[in-house]
Amino acid sequence: MSTSVDSAVTRLMRAVALLESAVRLKAEVEQRRGDVELELQLMQDDRERLAEELNGSFNRLTRMESVVGEVAERVDRAAATIEDVLHISGKGGERHDR
Repeated sequence: MSTSVDSAVTRLMRAVALLESAVRLKAEVEQRRGDVELELQLMQDDRERLAEELNGSFNRLTRMESVVGEVAERVDRAAATIEDVLHISGKGGERHDR
């Protein structure tokens, strides 16, 4: 009878060892999963921040393009005015040497 008790105790100890291994493995998996979830959250936060920065940059670019267009129109008007003045001055018979 002692051998059957010894055998049962041995099987029980193996089962407990397997259970402890399974618990350790599950804890490691849960830790890794927590690490992955944290990393995913950090990446999502970075993505949101980068999207906001990109939107801000796009808005600044749009405003700059508008300003450049206005400046180009003013330069064109100024050039046309200068050409008109030179043309009018040339009709008056005066010669302007530089």
